Amino acid sequence: MAIDYKVGKKFRLKGPKKYFELKYGNAYPVIEIREELDFHKSSSPPTFLYIGRALTEGNPELLRGKTYYGYIEGTGEGEFVHESELATLVIDITPGGVNEFHAHLDVCQQCRDHPFELCPIGAKLLKAAAEKPHSHS
Repeated sequence: MAIDYKVGKKFRLKGPKKYFELKYGNAYPVIEIREELDFHKSSSPPTFLYIGRALTEGNPELLRGKTYYGYIEGTGEGEFVHESELATLVIDITPGGVNEFHAHLDVCQQCRDHPFELCPIGAKLLKAAAEKPHSHS
């Protein structure tokens, strides 16, 4: 059996996703992948939520291919996600400052492609970086 290098890692989800925005207040949440899990072989509440989300979004591709189960960062809530929904790997960086904003640019296509129309997270990180005192050593 091949090792799946996504397991144990954190990913920002591609978006914006209205489901995640309504449920967690964030259209681009971070998920920590716990395992590759075929939702067809599960009968848990997250399974039914995933199927409902796929049908509501009108995206039949979410019903085929590899799915993962993980926890939304900061909530402890479990969710299924499709491999196509995973954006770039999230790297843990000390909060605040320009490095955190730059790390966000690595995972957020909206902020990379539209620097004058940042996503809510990008705007917050940029503001925090601008307000943080800089050391000139």
